[in-house]
Amino acid sequence: AAGKTGYQDKHALLPLPQAEVDKSNGVLKQNPNY
Repeated sequence: AAGKTGYQDKHALLPLPQAEVDKSNGVLKQNPNY
């Protein structure tokens, strides 16, 4: 999980698992176009 380890949009090349999006409490957003 990315958590709070400096996640940046430029690293977003793949869709995120929905479970990770849910666990992040809004920190993570699903990548565009997925």
